[in-house]
Amino acid sequence: MAHGLQVFNSNGDVITDLTKRFAKIIEKKTVTGTGEINVADYGAPNNRFWYFIVSPSTSDTEEILPLLRIIDGGKKIMWKDVGEPLTFYFGVY
Repeated sequence: MAHGLQVFNSNGDVITDLTKRFAKIIEKKTVTGTGEINVADYGAPNNRFWYFIVSPSTSDTEEILPLLRIIDGGKKIMWKDVGEPLTFYFGVY
């Protein structure tokens, strides 16, 4: 059975088609220090990561932001030198 979301305009043209990749939340995580998460570790090697930060940064310095980065074509989330605990949700699409 197919799943997803398609949105059509008044002419019947598809303007949004979300049937190819559907987002999934994997975990809520709290981190400090330096580290990374690899998408292959979650059994989804063909998917890409997304994240949403729950706890705000305590830094006012833009040079150290973003605290999290998606790298390797969407296959890894990395963080570096996070002092205060940082909480975020992540998933794949």
